[in-house]
Amino acid sequence: MFQLVFKGECTPGTDPATARSNARTLFKATVDQIERMFSGQPVVIRNKLEEVQAEKYRAVLQKHGMVAYVQPMEAPLPLQPSARRPPLNHRLSQNLPLQHPQQGQRVLMPGPGAPLPWSRATACQWRAIKSTAFFPGPG
Repeated sequence: MFQLVFKGECTPGTDPATARSNARTLFKATVDQIERMFSGQPVVIRNKLEEVQAEKYRAVLQKHGMVAYVQPMEAPLPLQPSARRPPLNHRLSQNLPLQHPQQGQRVLMPGPGAPLPWSRATACQWRAIKSTAFFPGPG
């Protein structure tokens, strides 16, 4: 994938005021947006383009007096294992023994139809706890 980058440069022989006017008309931009585009800092005009598409956009900008560059997009860096956040209930995902809540302590359960984020063994433990004194059934 490619991106179209504009750095505020005009083609040789093009008056900067004319290029700004053309950019404002072409992009339907405000004066503030045009000022940011022509600040000299790189501005990504379009991204996630095929190279052929990017070259077409570059040619249109050149025709309107602006120098743009087609650049390959950088691939996003994959998350490192240490950068991933731990699961919401790490005790369940690590298969640590469940502790019985104290009298009056709240027990959080997933809602109906919610996916179970723990292993089968822990799910069985959960069902055993659910069926005992914490959730007494009728009679």
